[in-house]
Amino acid sequence: MNKFLLFLFFTIAGCKFSIFDSSKIGDLQNEISPKIKNGNEVKNYFFQSDLGRVSYSVGYLAGRSITERFPELDSDAISYGFRHGHEGADSLLDSEIADQIVDKYRKALIYRKKILKKELNIKNKKIGQLFLEKNKIKNGIVNLKSGLQYRVIHKGTGPKPISIHDGIKFEFIAKDIYGNVIENSRIQHKHGFMRILDAIEGISEAFLMMKVGSEWEVYIPPHLAYGVEGYSGIEPSQVIVVNIKVLDIKKLPPRKKQKQKRFEQVWRKYKEAMQQSIKIQKKILKEKLIDDEIIDS
Repeated sequence: MNKFLLFLFFTIAGCKFSIFDSSKIGDLQNEISPKIKNGNEVKNYFFQSDLGRVSYSVGYLAGRSITERFPELDSDAISYGFRHGHEGADSLLDSEIADQIVDKYRKALIYRKKILKKELNIKNKKIGQLFLEKNKIKNGIVNLKSGLQYRVIHKGTGPKPISIHDGIKFEFIAKDIYGNVIENSRIQHKHGFMRILDAIEGISEAFLMMKVGSEWEVYIPPHLAYGVEGYSGIEPSQVIVVNIKVLDIKKLPPRKKQKQKRFEQVWRKYKEAMQQSIKIQKKILKEKLIDDEIIDS
C-alpha cells in the first residue's frame, strides 16, 4: 500500500493546479457529473467541493487496490479501521498484536500463492502438452524444432524482416487454449512499431518468418512465452494462442548506448529466468512423480 499511496500523492500533487484552479471548477463539474453513478443524494453530500471529490477518489482507489490484493477481507471492518486511523482514535487492537496478525496473514497469503502456483504449473503443463500434441497433427499446422506451432491464415506478399533489430507493426489477439481473450490490440488500438527482439521468444520467431500482409495463428508453449511464472492474465506454464497480422516493417534507428546497455542487461536476465523456469519445471515434475509414488505406496 505504501507505493500505492505515494503514487496517489504525486498524482494529486501533480494535478493540483488544474484541480483547484477556481477558473476551471465549472468545467470540472460538467466533466465529472455525468460519471457519478450513485444519485443526487450522494452527489450533494460528497461532491460540493473539489476536495470532497478528491477525498472520495482517494477512498475509492484505496478500496479497489485493497480488494484486488485481498478480496476476502471484510469491507465493513476495513472502513471501521480506516475511520479510526484517519480520525486519530485509539485502535481496538494493540499495535503489536495488529502487526503480528497482519504479518501472519501476509505469510499465509504467500504460502497459498506458492502452493497455487505449483498446482497451476503441474496442471497447465499437462494440459498444454496434451493440447500441443493433438494440435500438431491437424491439417495446416506447421511444427518447428523449438516447439512453436503455427497455421497460415493469409499469405502476405510484402517484405520480410531480416533482423531481430527490425521494427514491426502488427495487430494481435492473444487467447488461452479455451478461447478466452487475454489481450486484443485491435480493441486497445496498439499499432505502433516495436523491435522484434522485444517480443517474447515465440512471437519473435514467428515475426522473422512472416511477410507484410501475413496473418498467422501461432501456438506458443510456455518455454517460449512466460514460463513457470506467468504474466498478467496468463497463468504459470500456460500455452497461449496468438492471432498475428503483420501490417508493416521498417529499420529502426540504433538504440542509444545507455538504453542498449540497459536492454541487454534486461534481456540477459530474461534469458536466465527462462532457463531457470525450465529447471523449475523439471523439479516440479520430479516432485510430483515422487508425491504420486508415495501416495500409491
